[in-house]
Amino acid sequence: MLQLTPSNEDELNVYRNIMRTYAQSCIEKSTPEGIVAHLNVAQTVQDWNMVREALGYEKMNFLGVSYGTVGGALYASEYPQHMGNFIIDAIYPRGITNLELVTAQAQAANRLLLRADAYCMNDTTCPFNVNGKGGVPKAFSEVISRANAGNASNTTISASDVRAMVVLAYMSGNPNFPGLNSALYGALNGDWSGLNWADFAPEYLAAVLPVMPTFCSDEYIDDNTWAGFDALIKGAAEVDTADIEYGQVLTTVALCGAWPYPNGSNKPLHLNSPLLLVTADFDYDCPTESSTFEFKQAPNSTLIVRHGDDHVTFQVPGPARSAEIEFLKTGILPKAANEEFMTIYPPGHARGPVANPYTVLTGIEAGDFLQT
Repeated sequence: MLQLTPSNEDELNVYRNIMRTYAQSCIEKSTPEGIVAHLNVAQTVQDWNMVREALGYEKMNFLGVSYGTVGGALYASEYPQHMGNFIIDAIYPRGITNLELVTAQAQAANRLLLRADAYCMNDTTCPFNVNGKGGVPKAFSEVISRANAGNASNTTISASDVRAMVVLAYMSGNPNFPGLNSALYGALNGDWSGLNWADFAPEYLAAVLPVMPTFCSDEYIDDNTWAGFDALIKGAAEVDTADIEYGQVLTTVALCGAWPYPNGSNKPLHLNSPLLLVTADFDYDCPTESSTFEFKQAPNSTLIVRHGDDHVTFQVPGPARSAEIEFLKTGILPKAANEEFMTIYPPGHARGPVANPYTVLTGIEAGDFLQT
């Protein structure tokens, strides 16, 4: 069975062979011939500029979210004279090292486990509510122990499955804290269905595989050897206080190391034009540390930190989203603010520490209940 995170060189090579096979199928089945070699953000940014020229626009406004922030930042670097009102929300910055990103994602996962605990403390229907603070992390630890001992009911669910499910099914995207807490409670009472990777994997892979050609073309691997990958595992483990272990970036590095057309760069983009940068304290997919990194490369930009959950702030009703909309309309960067659900850092200011998962309120205002 494929290990969800390679633990030795042989397992890493299994990942690489999977990607080589997938890449070859993309090459053979895509038209026009050779197009796969050009699926990267640098080419996309050139296309955007050609469309702008063809339409006769002098300036281009832009809202990029998640992976779309890569192209937005690159356009701002390559064509600053044609920038209109630019927002990059949930930032994946160029130039951040693989180690910095995997450790940030490990920290993000640990914060989200505490957010699930904070949510439970404020939800009387949560099965761990009576346990008070720490009930959810304790439950997670006990579930891992039982899975390691082979006590996952009559199924073949492993601790590796549990870790991946907790992250990908319940923390990634818009976190589902009630679902996570229910799945942990179910496992402790003999029902492991909410943590069954075999059931979830087809849905997950169907969503992820189509984006891998572009993503892997842009992914820069700092050290594409087993020693380099092992260093990432060890680096993430140093900050992984809850022993979650699974990291999505680790998986993408393992796969992308075999992509035949690497086009990524580890050179940071120094963005002198004013942008609006947006992040959320508790985003797993683009950890908030990534936005701090980008903010340091953009001395004339403003950073909005939304205090709450979810990946991508523009979809979360509230003051941060309203500030984004206002900037798109007017081009005027928002002024400094320190509010319950949002802090705004103007150009030249240093960002403060990431908010405590227990002190930020839970509920609709924090971006909860956005499940579809």
